[in-house]
Amino acid sequence: MVLASFVACGDEANDDGEGRGGGNESTVDSEAQGCVQDEEIETDSGLKIEDIECGDGAEAEGDSTVVAHYVGTLENGTTFDSSRDGDPVPFTLGVGQLIPGFEEGIRGMKEGGVRKLTIPPELGYGAAGQGDIPPDSTLIFEIELISVEEADEI
Repeated sequence: MVLASFVACGDEANDDGEGRGGGNESTVDSEAQGCVQDEEIETDSGLKIEDIECGDGAEAEGDSTVVAHYVGTLENGTTFDSSRDGDPVPFTLGVGQLIPGFEEGIRGMKEGGVRKLTIPPELGYGAAGQGDIPPDSTLIFEIELISVEEADEI
């Protein structure tokens, strides 16, 4: 497992706005996103979110530390990273640890939820790529949120 696959690359992400729109998805502000099971929505930033299973526990928000299982694939189905062969992975929101699309997509999830994120290149690694991830790649993550802890609980 290579956690670095979705750790933020800061300013390396492309912000040209290409790859957005099209399709029959709804477009919403990600902060207003609640769980809408089995319907793909598109946020204002171009991130596509599909809740496979709605959770009913604590919500990932602010600077929460979350623990999650994830599988990251390219559009062609090639898996570039996964936590499924080991323990779930902890990470903290709001500290620049994650690529923008992953962080935006996990916010609002609740413990027990499973969510699919389709992250356009400008919210991932952009023109730079990263390791086995080619430049300008759309990334697909399936995330299972195991637990959420608020910063003051840690």
